[in-house]
Amino acid sequence: QWGRGSGRSYYEFASKVASVDFCALTDPDAGRYTNNNETAYNSLSCYMSDKQWKEIQEVNKQFYQPGSFVPILGYEYHNDAPAPEFGGDRNVYYESYEEPIRRCVDEGSYCPRELWQQLKDKKVRALTIPHHTAKKVMLGSWEIHDEEIQRLVEIYSCWGNSECEGCERPIIGGSVYEKHSVQYALNKGYRLGFVTGSDTHAGTPGYAHWVFSESTESYRGGLTCVMTDKLDKESIFQALWDRKVYATTGERILVEFSVNGVAMGQEGKLDENPVRTVKIRVVGTEDIDEINVISMGNVIYRKEGQGRELEAVFTDENHPKEGWLYYYLRVHQKDKAMAWSSPVWFS
Repeated sequence: QWGRGSGRSYYEFASKVASVDFCALTDPDAGRYTNNNETAYNSLSCYMSDKQWKEIQEVNKQFYQPGSFVPILGYEYHNDAPAPEFGGDRNVYYESYEEPIRRCVDEGSYCPRELWQQLKDKKVRALTIPHHTAKKVMLGSWEIHDEEIQRLVEIYSCWGNSECEGCERPIIGGSVYEKHSVQYALNKGYRLGFVTGSDTHAGTPGYAHWVFSESTESYRGGLTCVMTDKLDKESIFQALWDRKVYATTGERILVEFSVNGVAMGQEGKLDENPVRTVKIRVVGTEDIDEINVISMGNVIYRKEGQGRELEAVFTDENHPKEGWLYYYLRVHQKDKAMAWSSPVWFS
């Protein structure tokens, strides 16, 4: 719909040109811009038909090769009606290739809360991931959330970085970080792992620089790393579900991050870990400029790089008044590439 090429050319590029292990084609379901459910169809900027959805299901099945390449069935829940209950764009990802599309103009999935309830009622293995949450157009909302299904957040895409106010690679085309950033959601207590994507509409996933037109300047699309022992549909989805993921601005930076042996994306008990030892290892694609460890929105540790590899260990004895805290790692390379680990929580 809003992009170049076909589903087949999309996955051919991902698997054979970009050489990624897994990928998702997330065309928008229906561009909705009105609060009224009864008249929503009159405001659509696009609409994915059942026939088009069937074609996407089939191309996912055709390109699935366990051990080699894993397509993930998904779509963009493109709900930009202004009322607070709609809350911006989310991508929906299914474990199964047989699930129907649940559009933001379909009865029973008009808003995220209805969508989440339907997925739970039908016991569907699915994830909803908010993206470009700080983008002024299609602004995301953290006032609606589901801790079971919304387990990840897109921290970066070709549109820029939604991490926090003052971040590098800020959102292009206007942004609102206050109450819409990823750090704001973390500071509310949400348990969210970090992923990145492209969203370039260029049909070149895994190595994408273009968005909509050659005259629009954008960033390179990102890459998500999942940590799993098997390259198959079930294992990739489970790693995403477990938040065993980290995010980069498109480079294949290697990141290891743990706190008292608790791996990124996981949670430990605060009373059993009064002193917490943070261990870091990074292998960059270019020389590392510095690393930062962020906790509760603040940088609590910084180390400069000396080459492409970096290791660090430090301890933290902070006793948070909130009764919980999180840590995550941010990597800066000298070529301006970045990476983020998913957080580790203690409560």
